[in-house]
Amino acid sequence: MSDEALLRMVYVDSGQYRVEALTYARAEIARRGITIEDRDEIVVQTGQSLRLAAVGTMVWMNRRTLAFAVGWAVTLIVFAWANYESQQKMYLGLEHCFDCLGSFGFPFHLGQAGGFAGPRSPVLWFGLIADVAIAFIVSGVVGWLLKSLTIRLTR
Repeated sequence: MSDEALLRMVYVDSGQYRVEALTYARAEIARRGITIEDRDEIVVQTGQSLRLAAVGTMVWMNRRTLAFAVGWAVTLIVFAWANYESQQKMYLGLEHCFDCLGSFGFPFHLGQAGGFAGPRSPVLWFGLIADVAIAFIVSGVVGWLLKSLTIRLTR
């Protein structure tokens, strides 16, 4: 097969071939030393560039990992935002009180501020460790759920 036909087989039309055929095609591409970067000039008959088709195919093949990563990252961002908002609200509450002590954190208190002398420890270590653990566990569960949903929807 030509270089173009091998690349098209692996990166564009992979759904039409058995796993064994794709394995042999990948091995032949590796043996020839062909990379997508070397083949900018190859154009699939539909007019779509092979590099674009290859990127689209790789994203489609990795959709489960991508779904997990998106769910995990978005959930961590939500937890970080909730802790930031909790801190901002605590400082707003301490604005008119000169000797008040306030705590912030979601779902547990992870820090303190306020008072004339200030808190003995501005970081509440148990709350910080618990918040980080809960954020990672919930993020993992949300990522796993999105991955499972992606598997069910794209079979």
